[in-house]
Amino acid sequence: MDKKWKKNNWKVATGADVKNKEDLIKLDKMRNKMADVDWVHVRGHQGDKGNEEADKLARTGSLLYIKH
Repeated sequence: MDKKWKKNNWKVATGADVKNKEDLIKLDKMRNKMADVDWVHVRGHQGDKGNEEADKLARTGSLLYIKH
């Protein structure tokens, strides 16, 4: 996670809010309760096995979402 975002009130260089701001704030709070956690950017759809599996789970989960 980009530490500059947090220092800059969760804004990107252009002044806009970071995407998924609320989710990132929650993740940051959870991370503070854990031991060492490293955030590593992985490019999507590049054949990384873990990332491909995460994408598959996300797509499957999205099909379960019921909009109210």
